[in-house]
Amino acid sequence: MATGLGSSGGLGSSTVFITLAIVVIVVARFLIRELRERRIALSRIFLIPALLTVIVLYLVYLLLQVNAGLTPLLAVAALPAAIVGAVIGLAVSRFTTVRPGDQPGTVFIRGSYVTVAIWIAALALRLVARAFVLSAGIGMNLVLNAALLMMLVVAFTTVRLRILAEARSFRGR
Repeated sequence: MATGLGSSGGLGSSTVFITLAIVVIVVARFLIRELRERRIALSRIFLIPALLTVIVLYLVYLLLQVNAGLTPLLAVAALPAAIVGAVIGLAVSRFTTVRPGDQPGTVFIRGSYVTVAIWIAALALRLVARAFVLSAGIGMNLVLNAALLMMLVVAFTTVRLRILAEARSFRGR
């Protein structure tokens, strides 16, 4: 009796196609978002990093509930996550164009193909890290997810700090 779940197609190949479809959607979204100019309100520039920080704090809380013994590992993982996040943020900000907005308190930003490649590399880094702890249990997955989100918080914050610095420099012009 065939269930369709064997190695001759079935669920395994469907999962690969679903994964590839998600990757294509994410890459397309990065291209669209990064390559078009968009207006940013400086008053709301830190909303995404703040939201991600709340999620990180929730993951830390869950880790304390699931396996508090892994908390030192998270503390150790936080340093390289912050360093990699800063490098990503500096690289993205280097290849992002910022110009004065059409209204007070706004700027226009546009990424480039380089920023798209950097964000995709950051996503790939997450996928590679995930492959190493795939079956390591919920505690290790919480550590990984929290550390990778910390990396994104630092990257997003670094980019936004550069945008603010550029916006301040426009005032003197």
